[in-house]
Amino acid sequence: MGRTRWIASLVGAVALVALCAPGAALAGSYSWSQPGDFTGANPEQKYGQPSWQYNLGSGGSISSDGTNLVMQADVGQSPMLAWHDPFGQPQALSISGSIALNGVCVSWALTDSSGRTLASGQATGGSLSSSDTLNPGGGIFLTLNGGVGCMADVTMGIGAGTPNVSVTNPSSGSTFTNGVPEFSGVASAAFDASQTVAVRLYSGSSTSGSLVQTQNASVGPGGSYSVVPSSQLSNGQYTVQASQDDPAGQTNFSAPVTFNLAITGPGITLNSLGSTPLLSSSPTFTGRAGTRGIDTRSVQINVFSGSSATGARVQQYQGSVNSDGTFSVRASPPLADGRYTAVAGQAAGNTRGFSSPMTFRIKAHGPATTLAYPAKGGWDLRADVRFFGQAGTVVGDTPSVVVELWRGKRAKGRVIGKLRIPVRGPTWSGTWPKGRLANGTYTARVVQTDDAGHTTLTAPHTFSIVTAPTTIGLLVSVGRSGKATIPINCLAFPGNSCTGTVLVVTKGSFRTTSGGPAGQLRVLFAYVTIQGNQTRLVSGRVPGLAAAVLRRGKSVTVRVTTSLTWSGGTTHADSAIRQLKIQ
Repeated sequence: MGRTRWIASLVGAVALVALCAPGAALAGSYSWSQPGDFTGANPEQKYGQPSWQYNLGSGGSISSDGTNLVMQADVGQSPMLAWHDPFGQPQALSISGSIALNGVCVSWALTDSSGRTLASGQATGGSLSSSDTLNPGGGIFLTLNGGVGCMADVTMGIGAGTPNVSVTNPSSGSTFTNGVPEFSGVASAAFDASQTVAVRLYSGSSTSGSLVQTQNASVGPGGSYSVVPSSQLSNGQYTVQASQDDPAGQTNFSAPVTFNLAITGPGITLNSLGSTPLLSSSPTFTGRAGTRGIDTRSVQINVFSGSSATGARVQQYQGSVNSDGTFSVRASPPLADGRYTAVAGQAAGNTRGFSSPMTFRIKAHGPATTLAYPAKGGWDLRADVRFFGQAGTVVGDTPSVVVELWRGKRAKGRVIGKLRIPVRGPTWSGTWPKGRLANGTYTARVVQTDDAGHTTLTAPHTFSIVTAPTTIGLLVSVGRSGKATIPINCLAFPGNSCTGTVLVVTKGSFRTTSGGPAGQLRVLFAYVTIQGNQTRLVSGRVPGLAAAVLRRGKSVTVRVTTSLTWSGGTTHADSAIRQLKIQ
């Protein structure tokens, strides 16, 4: 790369014209303002102070002819063009240019503030190329000596050379497991070097990979710079390279540095909630999470239904990590009764760490047990009364219920019996042993427990058992007119009623026509409504052919079936075999 030139001129040249002025003495040092006196861009402008100066005698003058800056001075005072270092640190400088003198001039010299001669020549001029190191406040001076009419054309540039930038962190081939590295290094702090370093990150083992991101870093004292990645990086191989520009637009690149990211997830643990069922629907999850710089300061508690961390997640809870790595997260909203498995998670960059699964069980409520039948205030016609209802089926609920029975209208005093009934699905159903219960009033209650210490007692149900003769009368007859009759009893208490059907059919098969099909004959079918504690003679006409066949039979056996529903909703079905009386 080339060198940056700062040219002290309008268009790149300064004309120093030495004229004879009688008795003139050097009057002092003058500085022109920048950039107003230069049309070219001068890099030193960014530091807020001019660098170029000139010295003239008291009779000297300065003017511009549109191309050159013309300074007239007493040749005896050795007119001087100077550049002063405006920076606060030593600078290694490169000086380049040329000086052309007419034959009247005697000599010229390029010196620095320490008095060191960097270059010199006679009347013919020469090269201004040299190098020097200046301390803060030092300067470079071009001095001209000559006779009347001496004139010099000067082109002079001062620069610090090409910027030199390097990457010192990460080191080549390094692997990072606990976080993304900071990119740092050393750049040029010279006055003509950019004060910004561009740090480019590529995927893969060289700069030919995809550009992942570019970060700009400011050059600090001594040339140091540092920057962190602008976004999270996935595990893999990367190459980083830094670059620095100079004011002339030239760029110097550091050697590329390849490194690897193999960040492991945070080490996170979740404390056990124990093997016994929890009585709270909102347990508190505790544990310890990672505290590395890359580890986030939050944890997630993922809760799954059942004994493993599979399937659909039922809840996720968020919590903060304390400075010592501990965390405490309360389950809100609460969880229903059941068995669950929880896993704690924590992020670290683009990776995550997870705890081992922890299974626990919540049993905050007793079993959801009900008694559906017998209904409150209901009746039953059987001594072997049937009980049924809903059962609790959550994990921990016992697989059976117990029916407790008292005589009378209250669940107090001596229990006359208990019946344990297994749970099948969400229900339970069982029949009291036949012959155990006499007519009367009883009160029943159902009990179900769980392994968390809960006991569910249903509300007591008071009901009555009324066993009675069959609803079907003894005499079934068919008169000469073909009318069939049978007495039917309504066993409901007075004030109630029985509504339903009565069906009488032959037990054997008959043919109503010669050679026709044989089958049972329907003697009677009727819809009835009978008042409670009443008997009604139910009748109906037998079809003619059927009646004729029945009259020919010496003895006909029939089956009588009734299905009667009481006013309270209880349905009683009955069936009996009777001998048909034919008149």
